[in-house]
Amino acid sequence: MGKVMELPSQIIQALQDIYPEEQNTWQHWNNQVGHAFISQQLQSQWGTFINNIDSHSYTYLRLHAKLLQVQSRTKPLEADTLKKIRSDLDECLAETLQSDFDIDVKRYLARNLRKLIAAIDEYHITGTAGILDSIEIIMGHQVIDPKYKEVIRNSEIGSKISTIVGTAADALTIVLGLPQIGQSLNYLLGK
Repeated sequence: MGKVMELPSQIIQALQDIYPEEQNTWQHWNNQVGHAFISQQLQSQWGTFINNIDSHSYTYLRLHAKLLQVQSRTKPLEADTLKKIRSDLDECLAETLQSDFDIDVKRYLARNLRKLIAAIDEYHITGTAGILDSIEIIMGHQVIDPKYKEVIRNSEIGSKISTIVGTAADALTIVLGLPQIGQSLNYLLGK
């Protein structure tokens, strides 16, 4: 729910960057969506949330989703690619937890592998940003932690992690941009 609640501010930021003249249209739907979040009972159906948003807001949201999608000119990550990367990461996480790595390295690696797995699970809501951030953290930590660098570069698990993270990074090069926001919005409006 928290990730869904972050979407309006992410959408507005993208719109401000690309279409600053649209401010009065996003203010309207943002107020409606904010009210819907405040009014929503967590045990209630999604339909009760949707019923708190007026038709003008739907029109603006759909228009903004299309504007962002057109502007991005990219395509979404393939579901099969994400599923395979996630499965491979689950396996690496299990191996990491069973390893005899230094405890600090093991904790850091396990925590950030879990974050990357969560970012993949949340892709249809939050887009590529969380995945990219997690990849940068997992691979970039080598610069400041020699023990971590040793594990990533000279262990079988580290080699697997590097390969999987590289595959994810390659997949992201195809989709980087703003489609995740417009696509996420269309996904949520369709539900």
